[in-house]
Amino acid sequence: MVCVLYKNSFDNIFSLSPRQCAILFLASEGVSDTEIAEDLQITINTIKYHWNIIRGKMSAKNKTHAVAIAIRSGVIS
Repeated sequence: MVCVLYKNSFDNIFSLSPRQCAILFLASEGVSDTEIAEDLQITINTIKYHWNIIRGKMSAKNKTHAVAIAIRSGVIS
């Protein structure tokens, strides 16, 4: 699985930032939020903040739903 890289947040249908795409990609690989925070060198609270933004932009019910939408829409593949 790969994360489709975008120059800016307007290059994808959900206006996701590169960091939000990375979080979705890592989650799709089964990486926990704690591990994502460590990998990206940010706090767990920042991860939670990004998940709230991701779910809102994608109209997703939860993280799993957001990952599924991202895969189906080609944001991650």
